[in-house]
Amino acid sequence: MRAHHGAVRWQLLRTLRDAAAADDLAQEVFLHAFRHLDRFRGDESIRPWLIGIARNKAKEFVRAEVRRKGREQGPLAMLLARWRAERLEEGTDEAEEYERNLARLRDCIGALAPRSRQVIEEHYFRSRTLESLGQTWGCTGGALRMLLLRIRKTLGECLQRGPDKARTHR
Repeated sequence: MRAHHGAVRWQLLRTLRDAAAADDLAQEVFLHAFRHLDRFRGDESIRPWLIGIARNKAKEFVRAEVRRKGREQGPLAMLLARWRAERLEEGTDEAEEYERNLARLRDCIGALAPRSRQVIEEHYFRSRTLESLGQTWGCTGGALRMLLLRIRKTLGECLQRGPDKARTHR
């Protein structure tokens, strides 16, 4: 365990980007390996076997995150988590690219005008309908739909060019 803990934890940390989850899952990897040591073929190093277990544990963790985020944080968080799970299932290690894109999206949302940022947060992160937001803010759901259309276009442009070059909406 001492010889391979760093490599296992690094694999989990690269995939999950969550130190606490990586620590917890590293323990699970070694418990799983110990319980299933009879499955290890001794003709190769144990490290690749442990890394494979770590990848599978990370996939299980991300699948559980998809379900949890769907229940707790709403549709956008669930879609992002599902996208991440699909990348893991494909076997592509795009965790770094995902994290960069997610950070850029956060920056782009942060660059929006306060009202636009509030529409995004309320609609996507708190699952409020545009009609209920319209009632609260004294406008129609249709007007907010048009605003949201412009905001999404702005976010798309921002993701292409960077948050410092994006236009903002009121």
